[in-house]
Amino acid sequence: MKLLEVKDVTKNYPGTEILSHIELSLAPGESLAILGRSGSGKTTLLNLLAGLDTPDSGEIYFDQKPIHTLKESELAQLRGKHMGFVFQSYRLLEALTALENVCLPLELLEKDHAIQTASDLLAKLGLESKINQFPHRLSGGEQQRVAIARAIVHQPKLIIADEPTGNLDHRTGREVSDLLIESCKKFNIALLVATHDTELANKVEKRVELFDGVLKSV
Repeated sequence: MKLLEVKDVTKNYPGTEILSHIELSLAPGESLAILGRSGSGKTTLLNLLAGLDTPDSGEIYFDQKPIHTLKESELAQLRGKHMGFVFQSYRLLEALTALENVCLPLELLEKDHAIQTASDLLAKLGLESKINQFPHRLSGGEQQRVAIARAIVHQPKLIIADEPTGNLDHRTGREVSDLLIESCKKFNIALLVATHDTELANKVEKRVELFDGVLKSV
């Protein structure tokens, strides 16, 4: 069974074809890296797969649901329950502590024992002593660990990561990428990561490259 399936998707901006006849699939628990230089269309593709944008043509299915035809309210519900996101710039809420940031997805889903669940996960990720710190008091690597915890705490079916090591030094980036991959494996979460970091890409199960709007296996 396929968790994510992309069929002949094209996306254009005025005067420019960004994505051309994209074909892609991802099984439950599988990991895939999308390689490509800056401006190659990786983020545009991730936005389409998350239902944050719509293709000009083609079809996108998530867990057999045609997300290219869903209403925004349905997409928001799908993202909140079944997807998690990790970004290059962390995107933690500065007014919330590490613990409060990680609790947020559970609270939005009205899950019981949110504080205990989030605390336990942060401890497993080596952040037990940092749970009451605000983001500006954390290092880049620690902030990204919190972002990973926030993405996986509700055990979604898919994590979408956009250049998750882009703002980190090499050693910290390696630690964070290992943590992200290991966490997804532990919870059987599918991982879709867009990156220009070949070391990160080589750690996942499948790799494709986006070049001039065309997706190719590598």
